Amino acid sequence: NLTTQNMDFVLTVKVPAQTGEEMFTLNAGLEKWTGSTIDNWTINPNSAGTVTQESTIKHSGSYSAKMAHDATTKGNAEIKADAISIADAGTYIYSFYYYVDDATTNESGLRHWAFINKPDGSKPDKGSAQTQINYTGDSNGYSSTQTKGSWIKEEVEFNVTEPCQIVPMARIYKGTTVYVDDFSLKKVIK
Repeated sequence: NLTTQNMDFVLTVKVPAQTGEEMFTLNAGLEKWTGSTIDNWTINPNSAGTVTQESTIKHSGSYSAKMAHDATTKGNAEIKADAISIADAGTYIYSFYYYVDDATTNESGLRHWAFINKPDGSKPDKGSAQTQINYTGDSNGYSSTQTKGSWIKEEVEFNVTEPCQIVPMARIYKGTTVYVDDFSLKKVIK
């Protein structure tokens, strides 16, 4: 005997966020260099280390940026992108890839975030809740997931409530050697 039963059920599927066009259009892949300078990026002139063009260890394309900190010197090595203007309030996803060199003795030396400035490029008023975008990691923004010898994608979703400028950056400390590549900023489409 064959019987038929009606059954109701709910299927829940988590769908990744849909994103719009790439907003980080000026050398996000670190492909364009003029001499030892990354086009559309600033290398900290008071750097305690070096930032150089790398053609062997790269996530995609022809180049990445190799950031090597001198462990005997106080300070950091830092790169900072030209500001990206955001006109609309909403949710955005900011990401990039990094690779911790196998020879690095201190894997917690990468700190990365993006500053959020006013539309005119000036810093927000002191006490503003919207000053920087931090990745997962400790309370100082150091990455907690640094695996040596492979590319890791860092990604953070954040909200803006008014027009602003985003200034992506990466900074290293503590004798770390890190390669960075393929930065991205996209708006989430709801």
